[in-house]
Amino acid sequence: TLQSRANKAVVSTQSTGANQQILQQGVAAAQAAQQQAAKTNSVKSRGGVSEQRYAELLAVIEELTKDIKPTYAGNRMAAERLKKGIALARTLARDCRVEAERIALSNN
Repeated sequence: TLQSRANKAVVSTQSTGANQQILQQGVAAAQAAQQQAAKTNSVKSRGGVSEQRYAELLAVIEELTKDIKPTYAGNRMAAERLKKGIALARTLARDCRVEAERIALSNN
């Protein structure tokens, strides 16, 4: 009935709000990695591996944006893709940050 639909919408909104917060954290981590990479942009490591990771991170974030609206609409498959994509983006952002720090230390 109408009340059960409203309850489902509230639960869906709460869970997608958490997903959006995690997505924002991933985007913030990606931006931090981008800023760190910009500082060490002139140095390539191991044939451009760090640039490949960063490009992959940007691609993953772009894919995440496509699943946000369907997740809000209650699409469970989109929500699962979003969760997996967020986990992958966090890992890639961490890798990019570590690589940028390693490059920065090797320049000193």
